[in-house]
Amino acid sequence: MKKLNFWLLGSLFVGAFALSACSSSDSDEKGGGTNSPLIQDGTPVNPANMKMSALSGFVKDPYGDPLSGVTVTSGTEVVRTDGSGGFVLSKVNTKNGRTVVKFEKDGYMEIVRAAEKLDGDVWDVVMVSQWDGYVTTASFSSSTNTYSTDQGMTVALQGNGFKVDGNGQAFTGTVYEQMMYLNPDKENFAEMMPGGDLAAVRTEVNGAENKDQEVQLISYGMTKVDLTDQNTGEKLQLADGKPATLTFPVPEKFKDNKPNTIPLWSFDESNGLWVEEGIATYDASNDVYVGTVTHFSWVNLDYPEVRVRLTVIVKDDKGNLLPGIKVDIDAQKNVTTNVKGQASTYVPKDTEFYVTVHSEDYANYDGSVKETVSPMTKDGTITIVLPTVAHISGNVVNQGEGNNVATVWIEYNGNQTKKVHTDVDGQFFIIAPADYTGKAKLKVRGADGSVKTAEIELDGKDHAYTINFSSDINAGGTGKFVLKGQTYNFTFGEVNVENEGGAIIVDNVFSANTGYPSEDEGRDGFVMAMINLSNYSDGKTNFTLGESDRVSMQSEGEGGYMNIEFVSGNATISQKANSYNIKVSGKARAQGGEWGWNETDDNIGDATLEITVPLYARVKRLKDVTAANNPLPSFAPTLNGPADFGLSVTESVVVGKGGALMYFADSLSMDDYNTLKAKAIEKMGEPVYDNTYSNSASAEFFKDGKWLEIGFNDYYKQANRPDFMDSNREFSPYNLTYAQGRITVIAYDGYTVYSNGRIKIKKRK
Repeated sequence: MKKLNFWLLGSLFVGAFALSACSSSDSDEKGGGTNSPLIQDGTPVNPANMKMSALSGFVKDPYGDPLSGVTVTSGTEVVRTDGSGGFVLSKVNTKNGRTVVKFEKDGYMEIVRAAEKLDGDVWDVVMVSQWDGYVTTASFSSSTNTYSTDQGMTVALQGNGFKVDGNGQAFTGTVYEQMMYLNPDKENFAEMMPGGDLAAVRTEVNGAENKDQEVQLISYGMTKVDLTDQNTGEKLQLADGKPATLTFPVPEKFKDNKPNTIPLWSFDESNGLWVEEGIATYDASNDVYVGTVTHFSWVNLDYPEVRVRLTVIVKDDKGNLLPGIKVDIDAQKNVTTNVKGQASTYVPKDTEFYVTVHSEDYANYDGSVKETVSPMTKDGTITIVLPTVAHISGNVVNQGEGNNVATVWIEYNGNQTKKVHTDVDGQFFIIAPADYTGKAKLKVRGADGSVKTAEIELDGKDHAYTINFSSDINAGGTGKFVLKGQTYNFTFGEVNVENEGGAIIVDNVFSANTGYPSEDEGRDGFVMAMINLSNYSDGKTNFTLGESDRVSMQSEGEGGYMNIEFVSGNATISQKANSYNIKVSGKARAQGGEWGWNETDDNIGDATLEITVPLYARVKRLKDVTAANNPLPSFAPTLNGPADFGLSVTESVVVGKGGALMYFADSLSMDDYNTLKAKAIEKMGEPVYDNTYSNSASAEFFKDGKWLEIGFNDYYKQANRPDFMDSNREFSPYNLTYAQGRITVIAYDGYTVYSNGRIKIKKRK
């Protein structure tokens, strides 16, 4: 077998995140390859009997659009959000009775959320792109004094005041700063902040007599400042003796409540608590609070209060307890009702506040319900009564080998209800829209990323349905390598198309992987498997690994990068519906880590691998592509004359249908690119991304689920054509969306959400 091309592997990691898209493939077919209909009348669900996973929720951006591919980590449990932004954790990491979860996505500000451990809790999380208006950036010399301002929040840094985080060495060079300020007056404040519930612990730093007492904070604003070496990306911190001065504006909601001093707090990510760090003083002449910090993480200007417990009960005016209702606690934090219609949280003692259920969080009814809560001296309960609306409930029955957990929602009249997760048995309960009757679509997204659609009628009455679904994706699988009596185990988590995992079948080549790690995931460890088998055909199950076949398992941890690559052996592939079970056994060579990179026989041991993956795409390679065999949708422009190479994607739950054309004639120039671009603008409007360099250019378009990219690269002449169309080369999702021609046109019809890490296009109605 050939040696694994590690340069290619690295480039695939980078490329997979340079251009990303996620979508749903809707189908009205029968229930996933069975004889059962997709939807039947079912049994109504009593929410109180639902058994929710340990923690679930949804991640979105500040504009309300779902974020797929977010890495969600709690202890050893790691999942990625699906195309709905949803995540489900079967177990969570707790510290002193608090759930602590980290959310990471390349190009977004990392956030750690924490709250009291509540079984079946549901979280809404907002992540902010490093490139949008919520983040202020600056580059400056380390020797200069610098002032950064965002919404009236100012950070003053001293010249020669930086050190390398980790080794403490003084830093000289160019500093790159990212600053984000969260204003408590803003709508998304509670969902964007770290922690999430404003729980804190007092220290003796400000002379507090109640050291180590847990308190409830009232936030006057918070900021996050990240400092890095602009050239290397290495993290920086403030140098000893060079504190930063922070100036916080007074939020409008607290204009009549301005204590002389307010403590400053930093966020302890390991325990999920705010910790008292310093103090800020009110400057009446400028109506601001001013304080200093000696290091940067999240910094919070918060007034501490003794806390009491508030229980909120939410029901409709017929007495039905309502689960999954988001309750706004004075615009400082949100809690969600459990299956019994209750939400419990701490609030500040002796402080008046409001409890609100907003219209968009309950059926889009006309208006919001807002209750004033008088200052509480002890634990208490309030009840919120909402208008009665219809409920759509039932069961998702997975007739495949995976579990029943799915995401369910209703689309109607260009709108959609809040998405909900089923419980562990597949039960779901949806609040129907209050402002609509008529035809609607009940949608279900399974663990494999595919979406099924059933037509229903909303008539203001309760209805129950059974949805027959088929998803074979549950756990990815396992691997084992034994060398000289030592066993190394590999565990692959759930594989789904949302994190670039799955199988791509290109002509007679079967390529599969368990999903690519995010840019930062290697620091915490990742495990993945890659498979490339030639001479594949549907129905063929047994393979002897040959020279052109590649099977490997990789991981990265404290011992460094480890690669286990099979050098001989046998493989079997069995297909069930749209998933594939792959088993491999044989001899494999260990490289990296403790073994180094030599290829001696001393590093060869016994290995096994078994994974189950969904179908990502079916693809055909094309040569000399003319109008007769052009795979592109009609909205994509083409050049006169045949394209040297092409890809035709005939099936994919991610990109829909379409493909790519690659032209390599030496005579092609930027003028030809501009001609194609002008044609694209006529049909698609202005590009959402447009960039031109001295010898290359690219433009991307997105409109009504149609995605188009046109690219030019002067390097790719006939003599420099890549081996892109090599019949034995492995494929990845990266290859479907990456321009590799002198002129390349890539187009797909089927995207519903598009994000390229620079611009967010809202989901079409």
